[in-house]
Amino acid sequence: MLEERGIIFDSIHSGIEWGLLLTVCNKGTPEPKSNFVSVEGRDGDLDLSEALTGEIKFNDRTDEYGFNFLDGTRQERQILMDKVCGFLHGRKRNIILPDWPDYYSVGRITVTDRKNYMGYGEMSLQAVCEPWLYKRIPTTVVKVLTDTDQEIICLNSGVKTVIPEIQTTGQTTVTFGDYTTTVNQGTHKLLDISFPSGTNIIKARGTGTITLTWTEGIV
Repeated sequence: MLEERGIIFDSIHSGIEWGLLLTVCNKGTPEPKSNFVSVEGRDGDLDLSEALTGEIKFNDRTDEYGFNFLDGTRQERQILMDKVCGFLHGRKRNIILPDWPDYYSVGRITVTDRKNYMGYGEMSLQAVCEPWLYKRIPTTVVKVLTDTDQEIICLNSGVKTVIPEIQTTGQTTVTFGDYTTTVNQGTHKLLDISFPSGTNIIKARGTGTITLTWTEGIV
């Protein structure tokens, strides 16, 4: 049970490394950054939530976690509680929750309460996290290029719009919608190429290969 139901903070599994029993694991839902403007003489409000970027943005979310310390003497538990608190309190960590093993969060953790009773100990945590759960394994597409346009289908299975990293082994011309540019060999981030959720198509021609890599995100 400790191995199955635990939280991973960076590379530390709370059950395997510390022997803690996970009692609370509440992942918050990020609040949309909505923007409603009341206009005199108009029914309802004007919704400008997507006016700036064309998509909704989100605030950070707040998670809550709780653990029981069951093993050892009271003194041994206190030593372990101090160790865990030192590793987590005030620290920004990558967090992998048991119900989303293929994703990680990025959050700053606060130890909100800890008690060491005669028979067991308790610790409560709060994590203020970025809105997204990021996929642990990035998505990668590789294409061998020729002197004519090659169509590259890129599926973003998440809901977060992402800007792919583009690695080329030779001079390459890339087209995405109405945008076309030519890049030399190297690794590039082109702000005019971003993948919303769903199927995105890039066209490329040149020499060598092109590799596109992006990290999907869900809420």
